[in-house]
Amino acid sequence: MSQSRQQDPFESLTRSALDFLDQAARGLKKEPKYAVINLATSIELFLKARLVREHWTLVVSKPEKASQSSFESGSFHSVGLSEAIERLRNIVGVSLPRNEEVSFRDLRDHRNKLVHFYHEGYLENPADSVLSDIAAEQCRAWFLLRRLLEGHWAPVFAAYAKDFARIQRLIEKNREFLDGKYRALKPEIEAEIKAGATYENCVSCGQPSARVNVWIEPIIESACAVCGRANKYIPVGCPACGEPIRIEDVGEAKCENCGHSTTLTWLVEKYGPYEDPKEDPETGYCSYCENTEVRSVVPLGDALVCLSCWEEHGSIGQCEWCNEFVAGDLEGSYVSGCLMCDGKMGWDES
Repeated sequence: MSQSRQQDPFESLTRSALDFLDQAARGLKKEPKYAVINLATSIELFLKARLVREHWTLVVSKPEKASQSSFESGSFHSVGLSEAIERLRNIVGVSLPRNEEVSFRDLRDHRNKLVHFYHEGYLENPADSVLSDIAAEQCRAWFLLRRLLEGHWAPVFAAYAKDFARIQRLIEKNREFLDGKYRALKPEIEAEIKAGATYENCVSCGQPSARVNVWIEPIIESACAVCGRANKYIPVGCPACGEPIRIEDVGEAKCENCGHSTTLTWLVEKYGPYEDPKEDPETGYCSYCENTEVRSVVPLGDALVCLSCWEEHGSIGQCEWCNEFVAGDLEGSYVSGCLMCDGKMGWDES
């Protein structure tokens, strides 16, 4: 007999994640400590739900000892955030963009400190500075999580669009705690603008407090003084209609004007060098984001940058075993291989 919707582990994990997220947004002012704990728990549950969608054993810490009965009864030890991220990348083939991974790990660490140590600032009547810091953390984490759920993972979580919109409204209410922080910083921001600096509205907290600079042409670096969100992007004209769009990660963006979607291949062709098929390539596969479909590390000025994850590399070399060009350390690649192969060791084992 097939499982009902209520018994479906993916549905159960997702609903639980939404519940913790709801409590995090509603409890910011009265229970700031638990707002952090609930938010971190929610993110872990969403990652586990994505794993379960592939196979239920992926959320069990020791799959080799997993049993269907123990899983259905909840009598098992599940993976944590780091292992969930690793399994998504290595087994499911889904890598989190760097911004997401760093933000989620930082939130996990904050949660762990609150669970294990006493913090007086999180008691009754917390200071405005505490509330604004947590509201900023919520805005950053939710922006990145929602982009993931409604972007790359949209086919998996499409049924929960109304729930995501409801959570968005709750998070927006908590942005009021950031208004005071912006007012305090406003004179400094205005002085920098008069001196020639450029600021834009932060896509995370909505405040006009994100300072933009050219990182490595044509990549822009944006850092918000209010919520702390930092990200990189490339502003380009839509190849279909010419309207401005920004590409933030994995080379993908959708034009709001015409609906055209860019690809990483297009981005590499646009900003990468012309490569003669008879010559060794100047581009390489990225050992950080581990995209094995496109050589996404390209020379930009004097730097080597991955146009998928924005990681800067020191060199591109040729694997001594498979001869593929990869950015990163290739010492000993004849024996141990590279991103694209397992080297002689893998050949011997097979």
